[in-house]
Amino acid sequence: MGAGLRVRDELSQFFFWLREFETRVRGVGGGARWYTSSGLQARVQYSWFEAAVAGAPALCISNLQFFGANEGQGFIEALSGWFSSDHHALEAEVLVIKHPCGSTLCQWLAPGPFERFRAPGEVNHSWYLKRACVPVEEPAVCLPPYAAALTGIWLGRVGAGNALGESREEEERQVTSKGTFGISSRDAVLAALRNSKGPADGFIVARAAKVSPLQATRAMEKLVAEGLLVKKDALDGFNDPSATFEAMRP
Repeated sequence: MGAGLRVRDELSQFFFWLREFETRVRGVGGGARWYTSSGLQARVQYSWFEAAVAGAPALCISNLQFFGANEGQGFIEALSGWFSSDHHALEAEVLVIKHPCGSTLCQWLAPGPFERFRAPGEVNHSWYLKRACVPVEEPAVCLPPYAAALTGIWLGRVGAGNALGESREEEERQVTSKGTFGISSRDAVLAALRNSKGPADGFIVARAAKVSPLQATRAMEKLVAEGLLVKKDALDGFNDPSATFEAMRP
């Protein structure tokens, strides 16, 4: 697997974990937990009290350590891009890299969209990225529990090193147990993509078809096999909702 695909794979896993972490701690006033995978380790805290952006829900990443030093820069660049996107499925408005250790990590952060900040009384700087909140024009779809847990960035494998690994395995089994798509779901996904009048990813199609991003992406992968859709980027992972598809002309 190339470096780019490893970064994408790691980022998918991290965002899936962040979404579940946010869901668990947002309603109880925040919280903190360690994240560990084959590629990185970090302490993640959910808070409303970061000095630079007080009052905004923030994901604070501290003690960030990469196990593959050559891939850290690519991960930071991709992390800022995904967090700034309109469909990353997180409610947090701010991403904070808290007191990064080492000059290399600071060099990776400096040219990107992160802003440097030092709170009164603190010796070290932090870096934060505040995304523009895009209002949703239509009401959110009420999904069943197994689907609601999968509305973040989907990774087609389970990270055994994460504290939430067992729950993710169970969620994947639950979705798989639903079987193949009925004709109505398939048609809804196909119609949603055709109505988009251009390429669209799993998040956009899911909203229009009233299904989860994972369901929409799985349906589109099957429609590609049927010759009705084309996948725009061959490097996108299988069953990855961020992948874009386009309907073939009738």
